[in-house]
Amino acid sequence: MGAVASLEKHPLAEVLVLRGLADADPAVVAEAASAAEARKLVAAAPGLVGAEQRFSETTEYETLQAVLSAIGALKVVGGRGALERHAHHPNAAVRAKAQAALAAMSLPVPPPPADYEREVEVPTRPDAAQLATEAVVQTTKGPVRLTLFADDAPGTVANFVSLARKGYYDGLLFHRVVPDFVAQGGDPRGDGWGGPGYVIPCEINRHPYGVGAVGMALAGKDTGGSQFFFTHAPQPHLDGGYTVFAQVADGQGVVDALMVGDRILRIEVK
Repeated sequence: MGAVASLEKHPLAEVLVLRGLADADPAVVAEAASAAEARKLVAAAPGLVGAEQRFSETTEYETLQAVLSAIGALKVVGGRGALERHAHHPNAAVRAKAQAALAAMSLPVPPPPADYEREVEVPTRPDAAQLATEAVVQTTKGPVRLTLFADDAPGTVANFVSLARKGYYDGLLFHRVVPDFVAQGGDPRGDGWGGPGYVIPCEINRHPYGVGAVGMALAGKDTGGSQFFFTHAPQPHLDGGYTVFAQVADGQGVVDALMVGDRILRIEVK
């Protein structure tokens, strides 16, 4: 669907954008919304409102952000209610996008709804049975042994361990490899848009992004799921922005040899 944004002069570009907004694939909808915004396609208004309704209650936050941004940029009157609702969305990135869209339409951000019976959930350490200290990522290029930071990122480690034990990662691709930067995998779709169907919060800690750091991939704050990445070299600009939940203890040579299309055979938790 990235082709949609590149068909600026194609006679069917508008049709493709409108069809894209009605698609069931969140990646296609996100690309279509971005293209509608870039083209200032007023005819996309009904499709944007419909897309917001379909993805409003999902965890496809990247898609929702693209749709809200387009609604604001195109000043879609029928989307005002959606923007006001999402202005207090629990996800910070969605919330910011909705508030920016309201500002683009010269509309005020409404006050948050009163909730006198709101329950405050106190964070607790995940069940110790879910935690582990080591994992071995078996890849088509060889094994990579990890030291897990269960004390500093307990929720992230528990999630990683749970998915690994279920066999979730078995056979998944490394869909993104950038030399001297990262090798990323863990996406069931294989294109960077997939996840387990839920999101987990960030657990920013003091571990730096040096060589062989293992971090959670995000689409905005608190949007982690199953995708993770290994670093090929120090990446200090990632410090404080992405949860570091493990460190390569052995097998950095394997990490550096990974290419797009290599696979995770399985992840063994110890």
